[in-house]
Amino acid sequence: MTTPVSHSNPVQCLSPAQTLPSQRRVVSSDITGMTVSDGMNPPVSVLNGTQTVDFARLNGLRTLLDINTIPAGTYTQVNVTLANPQIGFLNVANPQTNPPTRPTVSTLNSTTSPAATLTTSSVTINLAQPLMVNANDIVGLRFEFDLRKSIAVDGTGQITGAVTPNLNLRPSRPATPMLLLTTLSRASSA
Repeated sequence: MTTPVSHSNPVQCLSPAQTLPSQRRVVSSDITGMTVSDGMNPPVSVLNGTQTVDFARLNGLRTLLDINTIPAGTYTQVNVTLANPQIGFLNVANPQTNPPTRPTVSTLNSTTSPAATLTTSSVTINLAQPLMVNANDIVGLRFEFDLRKSIAVDGTGQITGAVTPNLNLRPSRPATPMLLLTTLSRASSA
């Protein structure tokens, strides 16, 4: 837990959400670190330990990643460190046979071919709206992982295994602490 500056005791809460490309692809990953920065002082950690997040499981749901005490301030940047991606997908025969072939669930990870790999393990997000933390505040970061933009596919639409984390984080100031658990957005089907 980070020691607050002066007499403040603000709490930072993190809540991931997702943007689904379809029900055919899912990603899970370890979030091994997350810091916030004001651009002048050393970054402040807002995550205690590694959190494994299955982004597909969060479809329609929310979860709390962590609750942390951080110094009061205005934070303009977030750095997220990820590891161990896994991509799950529905493997559908094409062309379909008669009688129809049942789809199977396949998973790519570091030991499969192709392997699931991160093109970058650290992502820095400049917040469009600063995270303003005052003494005794409860504030949050809405954490979105856009699956459609994060999972690489080749010219035929096959998953390559490359994961380029496409993240969007923005401050969330709930009316009540329970609202910290209520964030979700979807991309339109294309």
